[in-house]
Amino acid sequence: MILNTEQTENEQKAAGGLIGKVKDTETGKKLLEDSLFRAVVTGILGMGWDLIYAVFNAVLAVQGRSFWFATMAAYYFLLGCMRASVLPVGTRRDKRSERTVTRHTGEAMLFVGVVLSGMVCLTVAEEHHQNFGVIVVIAMATYTFLRTGTTVHGAVKALRDHSVKLFLLRNISLISVIGSVLALQRTMLGTFGVPGARSYYIMEGVSGLGAFVIVVGIGISVLVKAHKMA
Repeated sequence: MILNTEQTENEQKAAGGLIGKVKDTETGKKLLEDSLFRAVVTGILGMGWDLIYAVFNAVLAVQGRSFWFATMAAYYFLLGCMRASVLPVGTRRDKRSERTVTRHTGEAMLFVGVVLSGMVCLTVAEEHHQNFGVIVVIAMATYTFLRTGTTVHGAVKALRDHSVKLFLLRNISLISVIGSVLALQRTMLGTFGVPGARSYYIMEGVSGLGAFVIVVGIGISVLVKAHKMA
């Protein structure tokens, strides 16, 4: 019991020492204490992951000759562009008003909802699910779970900060997670499911419709916020 207590104290001291060293640097201090700076860093990382995932889905689209994954690639490319548009908000170089950026982001989210509706239609139209192998499923599951965890963690922290930039980035991340869950579902069904099972198309159609409603709802909430900023 005494050894466990000493070990815990040593671990706490080591963690405190590491945080102290990070705080000693200007960038580290801003990263730990400045929520907006942290949002920019995570936003840049999120934009990079969105674009990488767009390329990943494009490769799957070519490999499996799937318009569904091609649409998913466009979906993530749009999200990456949205993040790039939001990141400069509040900086001296950005001459746009926060209301204008918020309104344009809400409109872009509604367009993403249209893209998502196309994915739902393709779910019904495509008669087969491509088997991409277990490795691809594991990679997509890892990405989805990590993004879900970071998005939930960021959303909880963003509740204490009412900045427009954090609000927009949080909602873009949520839409990103919704898309990755749909892609994971389809890939798992193609890899582990029974080919041609009618219930799979119904499952995908229902989940896709639900995702569409959520994305459109987020877009409308962003537009409402922009209207209130007038």
